Amino acid sequence: MNMKKTIISLFLFAIACNSYSISPVDYENDLYGVEVGYVNKQFVTRFPNGETFHEDLFGREDHFLHGMQLGAYYQPMINNIFGLRTGLYWEQYFSSGESMGYDSFTEGNIYIPLNAVVTIPIKETIAINLLGGISMNYIVFGELSSRDEYWDNNYENYVPLLWINDLYNSRYESEYLHYGQDGWPGRFNAQYEFGLRVRIDGLSIRGTYSRGVTNHKFYWDENQRLRTRERKLTISIGYIF
Repeated sequence: MNMKKTIISLFLFAIACNSYSISPVDYENDLYGVEVGYVNKQFVTRFPNGETFHEDLFGREDHFLHGMQLGAYYQPMINNIFGLRTGLYWEQYFSSGESMGYDSFTEGNIYIPLNAVVTIPIKETIAINLLGGISMNYIVFGELSSRDEYWDNNYENYVPLLWINDLYNSRYESEYLHYGQDGWPGRFNAQYEFGLRVRIDGLSIRGTYSRGVTNHKFYWDENQRLRTRERKLTISIGYIF
């Protein structure tokens, strides 16, 4: 309830700022841009007794998958207050865990947001954007890599230039995850999200929090109807064209 009151208050403040012509924002110069930043995600399962279990992709409690997000956005404004925001982003996640039976993990996926924008003007080239809407992710690949112990034990000492040529790749064995099978989450994830963006001249800082609506069925039970959903946090910096 407090969150709803805060959002409504900020929304009314944005309208008041524009109604009294407090430094109208030059929104035409904030139409396109690129962003790069940090992103993490976690899976949350809620049980019938109200308890929740937070884990990463490999079942480690209270762990996150960490990565980077890179992409471009398009933000057309209807007027000084209201607009839309979308874009196309690439997210790359990384992990390592010898205790889990692998040396490294890499996951790449596509992220597309569709947000409403409410602007709070400060000066002509300084403004705060309130963001809220939906988004989707689609996992393109997930790869587990493990060191080839046979190669290490028998050949490593005989190839001194191994570290600087293409044969280096042969020292690892890779396995691609079968998303949507064998207990792994599905490739597609839909979510609703909200965020805050600050624009200062040609630069911006954005924070976005997403809560998934897609059930990934980690612990699916026909009787209990357990649901596992994804949560994600993004912090990025941007350059405005």
